[in-house]
Amino acid sequence: MKRGWWFLHEHPAYASSWKLPEVKELQELEGVMTSEADQCMYGLKTRGKSKGEEEYARKRTKFMTNSECIGMELSRKCDGSHQ
Repeated sequence: MKRGWWFLHEHPAYASSWKLPEVKELQELEGVMTSEADQCMYGLKTRGKSKGEEEYARKRTKFMTNSECIGMELSRKCDGSHQ
């Protein structure tokens, strides 16, 4: 950040890593934001109930970045338009 670079950190929203002191410290720095998104809104799919079938996977994910544009883009929540 001191060099003007952007970063992105991603992990499942409920991962214990978000509670690590180093991660919490980084989150508190000026210019750093966190956002949450549901991966289904970005096209994530998993195996369906039948062989060869796919269905959307919600997978709530948390992101931390110092780029407001990236943070805003990675904040879509499931709109319920799919199973």
